[in-house]
Amino acid sequence: LVVATLSVSSGMIKALEPLAFAPAISLLTKEANAAAATSLSELSLNNLAQTLLHWFNMESAGHLGILTFSIVAYLGLAILSQLLGLAAYMLLIRGRTMIERDMLLALHRHLLALPFGYFSDKSSGDFISRLSNDVSQTAQTMDAATRGILQSAAEAILYGYLLFCTDSSLFLSIMLLGCLHFLITRLFSYRARAKTRTEFRRKGVVSHYVMETLSGLRVIKSFSGERYYGNLMSGVAEQLRLAILRSRRLMYLELPTRHIANVVISCLVLAMAFYAMEGGRLATGGFVMFMAVAMRALGPVAVLAQQVLLLNSMLGGAERVMELLDTRNTLVDGTAKPKDLCNAIEFKNISFCYRPDTQVLSGINLTLRRGETVALV
Repeated sequence: LVVATLSVSSGMIKALEPLAFAPAISLLTKEANAAAATSLSELSLNNLAQTLLHWFNMESAGHLGILTFSIVAYLGLAILSQLLGLAAYMLLIRGRTMIERDMLLALHRHLLALPFGYFSDKSSGDFISRLSNDVSQTAQTMDAATRGILQSAAEAILYGYLLFCTDSSLFLSIMLLGCLHFLITRLFSYRARAKTRTEFRRKGVVSHYVMETLSGLRVIKSFSGERYYGNLMSGVAEQLRLAILRSRRLMYLELPTRHIANVVISCLVLAMAFYAMEGGRLATGGFVMFMAVAMRALGPVAVLAQQVLLLNSMLGGAERVMELLDTRNTLVDGTAKPKDLCNAIEFKNISFCYRPDTQVLSGINLTLRRGETVALV
C-alpha cells in the first residue's frame, strides 16, 4: 500500500511539472487578464495560468516574478517527484527481493517433495535455469511493471482530467488515438510470451550441457571426447543465440512501431487543436498548453501499453516456474504402520515403479538383519 501510494503520488506530481510553465506562457500570449477558475470543475488549460497565479497570490507580480515562479515551481515539482519515485523504488526493491527469495524457497521445497523417478528423464540444468534465471527474471519484471503501471496510470488520469475539462470532444479523440498503443501491444503480446518462453527453455538446455560437461569432465578427458562435446555445445549455443535474437528483434521492433504511432497521433492532435483554436474553443495560451499536455499524455499511455507487453513477456518465464510448481507427487504413502524392529526387516514379493509403464522392482524377496548394511544396485 505504501509503495502504491508513493508511486501514484510520484506520477501525479510528475504530471504537474509541465503545468508550471503555464504562467510564463501567458506572458507571451498576452492573456493575463483571463478569469481564474473558482473551483476545480471550472479549471481548464484556457485559464490554468491565471488560476495558478491567483492561488499563489502572484497576480500583481511582474514578468520577472512570474518567470521565477514558473522556474521554481518546475524545479520543486521535479525534485519532489523524483524523491517520491526513489522512495517507492527502494521499497519495491525490498519487496521484490523478498518475493524472489520466497519463490526460490517454495520451488526448492517443491523439488525436494517430488519422487526420484520424476528426475530420471529430466535435465538438471533446466531445473537450475528455472531456479535462477526464470525466478529472477519474473521477480524483476514484476518490480518494473508494477512501478511503471502505477506511475503512468496516475499521470494519464491527471492529464485526462485536464484535457476533458478543456474540451471533451478533443479529449475523447485523443483517447481513441491513444488506443492505438494498446492495439500494438495486442499485436506483439502473444509472440513476446512465446519467444520469451523459448529463450528461457534454451538457456535451460545450455545449463544442462554445461553441468553434464563439468560432471563428466574426467571421462571426457579420458576418452578424448572434447570435440564431441564441443560440437554439442556449439549446437545448443547457436540455438540459444537464435532464440535471443528473435526475442530481442521482436522487442526492438515494438519501439519504432510505437514511435511512428506517436508521430501519427501528434499530427492528428495538432490538426484537431488548431481547428479548435480557430473555432474559439481554445485560447492561444490554451492551445500551447493543450499541445504540451497532449504530447506529454501520450508518454504514460505508451508506457502503460509497454508494461502490459512486458507482463506478457514475463508470463513466458513464469509459466515455466508454475509448470514445475503444478507438478504433483504421484506416489502415495501406504496406510500400514510399521512394526517395531526386532531382529530383521523382511520384504516378500515387493514390486515398485515410479511410472506405470516402467517397473523398477519386481517380486523382490529380501531380509535385512539388524546391524547389516545392504545396498541395492
